[in-house]
Amino acid sequence: MRNEKEIVRRFYDTFGWDRNVGGVYRDTDAFVDSRHVLDSYRHNTHMRVARFLPSRGEYFLDAGCGAIPHQEYLEYSAGFRWRVCVDFSEKALAEARTKLGDHGLYVVGDVTKLPFVDNTFDAVLSAHVIYHVPYDEQEAVIRELHRTLAPGRTCGIIYSWPQYWYSRFRGYCLAVCRLIWKTLSVDRLWKTVREIGGRNVQADGGHRVVVARERPPLYFRPHDRRWFRETFAETFNMEIRTWRSVDRLFTQRLVPDNFFGRLIMTMIYWCEDLLPHLLGRMGRYPLIILRK
Repeated sequence: MRNEKEIVRRFYDTFGWDRNVGGVYRDTDAFVDSRHVLDSYRHNTHMRVARFLPSRGEYFLDAGCGAIPHQEYLEYSAGFRWRVCVDFSEKALAEARTKLGDHGLYVVGDVTKLPFVDNTFDAVLSAHVIYHVPYDEQEAVIRELHRTLAPGRTCGIIYSWPQYWYSRFRGYCLAVCRLIWKTLSVDRLWKTVREIGGRNVQADGGHRVVVARERPPLYFRPHDRRWFRETFAETFNMEIRTWRSVDRLFTQRLVPDNFFGRLIMTMIYWCEDLLPHLLGRMGRYPLIILRK
């Protein structure tokens, strides 16, 4: 197994699919803003996926299923006879089994080489998986999903762009602030103040106490929109829409935990529904639809 894949598997086997003291998966705790002010937004965006997947059939493929961490994910396959879960983590499949039971079929496998014949599945889902696949193998995953999808059916892929409108805006602002900081020599003054203060501070005998569990590394390298267009647009019926246009960094910094925060998230959701293709290009997480 390639080193990038081993890093991903180790992350989820030793950290991601463990639960914290509140019973939440550590993967969710690390990457999702779980405040109640976002409850409606999270639910609505999860259910947004269901609009584009068939509601019933024989076989539903969950490629890179993980632990199926969200209740809404279970609803995607409720009208299917079987939900086929593929993952290279046995711990992930064990967690998935606790949710699906006999409704699921569980396969230890690599999404770059699916062990299924052509045109098998009536619906295909790959959520937050492909950008963790080695950069040069992501094309193979998408072609495998398309190959195993039955004619007339739909595949949904939740992906992430390398950058989006907020990360670019924040990057520009930080660059300007750094320039001003250095130009005014404020950094030298601040460094002197810290050095003076540091000589008078004693903290636990010089030892640092680490309470939180250290998070292991996780491989993440997404392609940009241009790559999708140049690689698949001429051969696949592909549509890029928005899944979520903002991420945890945005919400934790700019969305207050009150009525105004709920109002902000409601407006963002409405904008996503009003301008799904524009925000699919500019936002953080696109929903890529493949039709066969």
